[in-house]
Amino acid sequence: MKKFFKSMLSDERGTYSHKRVIGFLCAIILCTCLIITSIVPKEFTPPETLINAVLTLAGMCILGTSIDKFSFKEKLKPEENA
Repeated sequence: MKKFFKSMLSDERGTYSHKRVIGFLCAIILCTCLIITSIVPKEFTPPETLINAVLTLAGMCILGTSIDKFSFKEKLKPEENA
């Protein structure tokens, strides 16, 4: 299980990617907020602006990770030929 999470949060070089870690934590927070919102009364739920901010942060991290994944392959090609 530890290897699964390490591979999920690592980039192509095998190091932990901060964007993937932050995106994963934001997804956990969003799921927790969803559960809390469905259980507790409305006056105790987190503000909608806070939920939207975490959602935006998660989306930007996932987008940044996708861009890094494709740009890393282009950087790797010249090094392989050298």
